[in-house]
Amino acid sequence: MAGPLSRRLISESTAAASTLGPATPARHYRDIVTHHDVADEPREVLLTREGISGVSYLRDTRDGAPLADLLESNLDEAQIIDLVLDRLPGWQLAADPALGRALLERGAMTVRHAHTLAIDTNLAGTDWHEPTLPDGLNFVGVDPSTLDIMSLMPSQREAYPPGHPDHDPDIGLNIGLMVLIVGGEILGPLVPESALVMNGDEVVAGLLINQRHGRSPHGGPWVADVWRHPDHRGLGTLLLKRAIARLRDRGEPHLTLTVTEGNPARARYEALGFTLADEALRIRLPEATLSAGLDTARAFLLESMQVRAHQLVSLGDSMIGVRDDRYPFSYDNNAVLVLDDMPANEVVAAAEHHLADAGHRQVTILASVSAEWAQHLVDAGYSHQPMVVMTRRVTDLDAIETGAESPVAATDEPGVAEWVTTLWGIDLPGASTDQIRQLVDRRALLDIGSTVVRLAARDDSGHVVASCDLIARGGIAEVDAVSAHPDHRQRGLGRSLMRAACGEAHRLGVRVLVLTALRDDWPREWYARLGFDTVGEQHSFTRATPTH
Repeated sequence: MAGPLSRRLISESTAAASTLGPATPARHYRDIVTHHDVADEPREVLLTREGISGVSYLRDTRDGAPLADLLESNLDEAQIIDLVLDRLPGWQLAADPALGRALLERGAMTVRHAHTLAIDTNLAGTDWHEPTLPDGLNFVGVDPSTLDIMSLMPSQREAYPPGHPDHDPDIGLNIGLMVLIVGGEILGPLVPESALVMNGDEVVAGLLINQRHGRSPHGGPWVADVWRHPDHRGLGTLLLKRAIARLRDRGEPHLTLTVTEGNPARARYEALGFTLADEALRIRLPEATLSAGLDTARAFLLESMQVRAHQLVSLGDSMIGVRDDRYPFSYDNNAVLVLDDMPANEVVAAAEHHLADAGHRQVTILASVSAEWAQHLVDAGYSHQPMVVMTRRVTDLDAIETGAESPVAATDEPGVAEWVTTLWGIDLPGASTDQIRQLVDRRALLDIGSTVVRLAARDDSGHVVASCDLIARGGIAEVDAVSAHPDHRQRGLGRSLMRAACGEAHRLGVRVLVLTALRDDWPREWYARLGFDTVGEQHSFTRATPTH
């Protein structure tokens, strides 16, 4: 089921930029019109079926579809293609021309072919600082705090008519994007070199430049938009000249912009001195039906354990040891994972070796086991907790059923931590303060390699009384830690949580939901009524203290 582990995919400092280890230089693929500062964004991570470092990327959204942006990988091109086609069906993906062409041959479609152009501001001419405008026109600076966005739209819409490579038929989205650009919410703050050309009270041309994180060609002053009304030719060039000269005077070495393949403006940019710095394709991967079967679910759950693990140790072809000294009281973070059929006595021996200095023994079996096999571990002092693995497809109906009147809303981790602390205190009345703190603090690991949406319902005082986590990677997500305070059960909060989780999954482009439940307890039937099917088993064996 899983082969030997080649290397750690994520180190202890996973929050750092690269997640793909130092073994070989990582390939980088990015959408060169990424709409936000990505320096500290969490990355999703996908492993190959062999448990080897696969790809990492930033999840974004374009045109209503999920986008895998800033993709990094140590795999060869063929392996990247197989992995993204398998795990990201229907997604948009940023790729360089070589990877993009290879994916196009496998059924992908081009969404946008873009070129990044940059200019050395020292090329500014002596007369560029304040170019001469036609009579009746004048330059005006852009003040984001007072600018009326709607004043930009008539000339901007005329500049990109139907048939233009950058035409946007949805004026609402167009206006919304302008609001975000001017507000500095997606590319960074506007720089003072941004300007409009006015004809009386009418905006006839504009240049919006944002200060992006990083260095050229993917950072620094970046042209978010430059346009002019068709009746006022040449104003875009004058706006750019003025900005380039003023950026030079301010000590900025480059100005960067992106232009779509086929846009005739590219020739004018190059005539000013802009040169090609980068090129990227944004493509839509072909639709495919992600399996909702056991293999898909089991691979996703295993991937989650591997991605979050502080230390991974191969214990043979079918066993993996995970350890995290930061959370010694967390059994899940200090355990032996059994991936396939193994003799019970070998599993017990592996646990004794791998967890020799731990205060417990934990064995998680990602497969079915016989009664005789389970009894062997019970005889060795382990308690047995049989689980079921359940899956459910996400449909368009999930986006509708979430409902505006739902008591559930997304929240951040600090908003949930106090509630989780209370819940652990109820469930583990004999646990120490340190034990509960570790169980709460380990929730930070959920964000490693995944996109996590924390959902919560609150009482009239604003206190969280029910919550769950949605943990997404690619087109699959796990619903985890569904819980409600004992005083607030039987009120429909659990169903509201699950509906909200399904709605969020749809928003993220998730196709399949996965969860685990106790095999012999009531939640299994409750999940079944919500559309989840049992596809397999998983078994947990625990010995709270080692016997000698």
